[in-house]
Amino acid sequence: MWLIGRILAALDERHATRTDPRLAALRQRTAGRATGDVLEIGPGTGANLPFYPPDVRLSVVEANSHMVARLQRRAAALRLPLEVKIGRAEDLPYPSRAFDAVVATLVLCSVAEQGLVLAEVHRVLRPGGAFFFLEHVLSDDPAVRRWQRWVSPIRRPFADGCCLDRDTASAIRHGGFASVEIEEAQLPDVSPLARRVILGYAVAGSCHPGISAGGPQPWNRS
Repeated sequence: MWLIGRILAALDERHATRTDPRLAALRQRTAGRATGDVLEIGPGTGANLPFYPPDVRLSVVEANSHMVARLQRRAAALRLPLEVKIGRAEDLPYPSRAFDAVVATLVLCSVAEQGLVLAEVHRVLRPGGAFFFLEHVLSDDPAVRRWQRWVSPIRRPFADGCCLDRDTASAIRHGGFASVEIEEAQLPDVSPLARRVILGYAVAGSCHPGISAGGPQPWNRS
């Protein structure tokens, strides 16, 4: 597991530094909308860091300790202060109502218990805070779904726990949030097994600084 963790960190850093205009645009519409006291879960080596507004107060929780040094170097290069803690998304090391916004991109596919993670996200959000997410999900093509369900158990031990066949949209909608906005997109030039993604936000209550100027409604699809 030690070796796999190091390999995954190196691969994540390589991916984080690649220029992918389509994925960058989706990150801008999720991480880029978070303001105030912000928590990112599963930041890896920092693919989202360039998209945060410069005045955010950013904390991150990462389960893979091998990612941290690379993450910190990237943050330093961007002159973005951040607090890093090693931990699991199912048990966030922060008190309740600590954050204006929580961000997760391509993370909920790999956590052990989605329900526990979403409960923790809800717990650490202040009333009116927003959970911004970008996740690849179960395909709407029956043939692709069959492949996802066959391949996932085989690749999961070597893919940082990633499951290709999760219905994450349904999990978020039933996560106890006051309101949820979800949009679908297709990522070009990737395997059909990971091409379908969802992005959006879930609100824990009334209007709050965790949502950037202009408010959460309507969801900006530009």
